[in-house]
Amino acid sequence: MLSSWRSILPVLRVSKGCAGQGRWRSVSLLLVLSAVLGLISLQGCGGGGGSSESIAPAPPVNPASPDFTFNVQGQVLTMEQQGAPQTIGVAPEGSFTGTVEVTVQSLPTGVSLYPPGPFALGPNDEASIMVIPSSSASLGTSSIVLSGTLGTVTHSATISLTIQPPAPFHLSLSTNAISLTAGAQASFSATATSNSGANLPAVLFDVSPFPTNNSISLFQSPYLTDTPTSSTQPFTITANISATSLQNYPIYATVGSGTDSSTALLYLNVSNTFPSITNPTRSTFDRTDEDVTDAVYDRSRELVFATVNALNEVMVFSSTNARLIARIPVDRPWGIDESADGSSV
Repeated sequence: MLSSWRSILPVLRVSKGCAGQGRWRSVSLLLVLSAVLGLISLQGCGGGGGSSESIAPAPPVNPASPDFTFNVQGQVLTMEQQGAPQTIGVAPEGSFTGTVEVTVQSLPTGVSLYPPGPFALGPNDEASIMVIPSSSASLGTSSIVLSGTLGTVTHSATISLTIQPPAPFHLSLSTNAISLTAGAQASFSATATSNSGANLPAVLFDVSPFPTNNSISLFQSPYLTDTPTSSTQPFTITANISATSLQNYPIYATVGSGTDSSTALLYLNVSNTFPSITNPTRSTFDRTDEDVTDAVYDRSRELVFATVNALNEVMVFSSTNARLIARIPVDRPWGIDESADGSSV
């Protein structure tokens, strides 16, 4: 029976110096298994002349380092010099704990990313990164290389980027920075102009998103100012009283026609000096049936004037009894304010 086990498994043989005996002894399967599981001490045979030998256990095996898949969406991009930004998505996937640090390893000259990194992403996180080509971006095809690191494991992803000549028109803004306090609004305009003096094709204007859940809104006026070679689009930015503070947040205005586009940068600053409400209370309210686009309080007359654009009217409420006292027809009433001396609204 023992010989049959030996034909299958390797047999551990230990040389023993027993008195009067110079031979090898075969160790049974039980000792072979014991040698794998722990320390074995073999005592020599006979009296007095034997020796003991130990077989050390194998060193412990370190657990494998956590791994992940570095998933990048949008790995082939084609853009124009100073063209509209494009977005790539970055998401580490896999059964891991902790965070993956994403860094930029290589970036072509004249191209920037927002956010620029590095940043950390967890197992269920995803980041959207804007790729912004400037007017000095090198023409041709180059690469953006991103890497993700988790402990000692690093994976990389390469984005192929092709830069083409600029559009036959360019975009300019009336200002390059806007500063607001919470509860206020400000306006700016974007103008698309033909580069060669030829007629400007039909164009569409757009603005990159504001930070999520920031209580900042953008109104794009339906009234444009057009000439044969240019088009001007007015915008209004409103910061709600609950808007959080921002400093030099980049806003990218773009204009496009077909596959051509041009971009201009605007920095937004918002400050909120209102104290936080730690114990909210319910105030008196009345319904308007449609969204209120703006409101102002006339302290001297104790009246609230609310513009309701969808109804083309200004609704007037008494602040003493919260009753609706008047409806004033006004065409598209988006905003309302009171004069500095309080004499008119």
